[in-house]
Amino acid sequence: MPAASPNFAILADHDPLLVKYAAQAERYFADDPNTSLIKLRQFAEVLAQQAAANGGLPDCPGRRRGGCRSLSRCVREEASSGGD
Repeated sequence: MPAASPNFAILADHDPLLVKYAAQAERYFADDPNTSLIKLRQFAEVLAQQAAANGGLPDCPGRRRGGCRSLSRCVREEASSGGD
C-alpha cells in the first residue's frame, strides 16, 4: 500500500504508483532533496505514460523503460507517420 498522504490520496483512483512516488517525494523533500527529485521524476514518468495511454498514443516498446525521452520519440514518430 502506498504511503499515506492527504495531498495525493486523490490519485489512488488513477494509479497507486502515482500516490507512492508523490508521497515519497513529499516525505523526502526536506531531509533528502536528491531522493525527492528522483521520486518526482518517477512520478512524472508514470504520469506521462498514463497521459500517452489515455491519449491514444500507440504502444512504443521503449516507452516503459526509457520514460519521458522514449515517450517524446514515440510522439515524434507518430506525428511524422501521419498517425497511421
